[in-house]
Amino acid sequence: MFDAIEAEETVVRERVEELESRVAELMVRMRAELERLSRLVITRETAGELLARMVGDDPGETVRETPPRRKTPHAVNLAVSVGAVRRR
Repeated sequence: MFDAIEAEETVVRERVEELESRVAELMVRMRAELERLSRLVITRETAGELLARMVGDDPGETVRETPPRRKTPHAVNLAVSVGAVRRR
């Protein structure tokens, strides 16, 4: 009986080790994706600030959550795209 329990313990221990290895691999991938996401958010915010300046807003103004209604059609398209990225 103890031999069967030890055999089962060995099998389970191997599965646990395999899962730990897979989790470690996923953590590496997740950190890389989080870094990419962070860079994309910064890029989007910077592009929004630059666009706001290009269409005549106050040069020192930061990007707002809701774009003003006086934006040009091109700027509105970017604002809609930015909103789509935020919802993901």
